[in-house]
Amino acid sequence: MPADSVEMRKFGAILVTRARGREIAGALPPGNVVRVNFAGVQVASPSFLDELVQVSLANGITLMFENITAGMKDALNQLDDLRSGRTERVS
Repeated sequence: MPADSVEMRKFGAILVTRARGREIAGALPPGNVVRVNFAGVQVASPSFLDELVQVSLANGITLMFENITAGMKDALNQLDDLRSGRTERVS
């Protein structure tokens, strides 16, 4: 089954806050895999991305990221490192 695709720019060019990530994750189409295309999005904060990923996973959705900036990629990698235990949070 082909993956559904969502153009994230329809939610805005600046995507920040956990609440917004939770809201958008809840609006994603149900399915196993959803492509999220960030073309036209200037900023997606680490907290937004974290919530988007966690809520999607809890809903049984695997995200495939397209057209992310270097900053978004770094944030996603850091979040992955924190969850896998490769990095620790600093208070």
